[in-house]
Amino acid sequence: MTYYTPQHIIDKLHLAMPQGFVDVCSSAEANQRVKATLYYTDYARQLNTDDVQEGLGVFANPPYERGFLELFVPHFFKFVNKHNSPYVLLVNSSTSSKWYRTCMDTADWGVFCTGRIGFYDSTLGVENKKNRYDSTFFLGNIYHTSLDNFKELMVMGARVRLTT
Repeated sequence: MTYYTPQHIIDKLHLAMPQGFVDVCSSAEANQRVKATLYYTDYARQLNTDDVQEGLGVFANPPYERGFLELFVPHFFKFVNKHNSPYVLLVNSSTSSKWYRTCMDTADWGVFCTGRIGFYDSTLGVENKKNRYDSTFFLGNIYHTSLDNFKELMVMGARVRLTT
């Protein structure tokens, strides 16, 4: 079963990054809904490349499979910081994990969602409201654009400035 980012969040992403964005954890099916400027199905290959279009933001809603985020998160931050790209990283709120601590230490903002996000179930064609995890958005490198662009994401929960 595959779950995707819900439409109301996709709409907020397009407001936050009107210049377009790269979805680094995607598929052709997912991008029919997300409509990212670029998308990659092989995050490891993409996150290790220098081929990045100037001005594009970066979005990731990585799979929540056991062990995956531990590998993914360091590569993600290396990539966005190397290219100074504004980013939105949507993850489950696994506050006791090492990778979550890395997010807290690296991102500029954390948005701790109130209520659980219902992800889109591609098999049923509906949003699944029974998500068992809380979610967090980590935002960074957004000084290139107006913070107002991100206000729709920031109102989804308690927001905290993580870096000065």
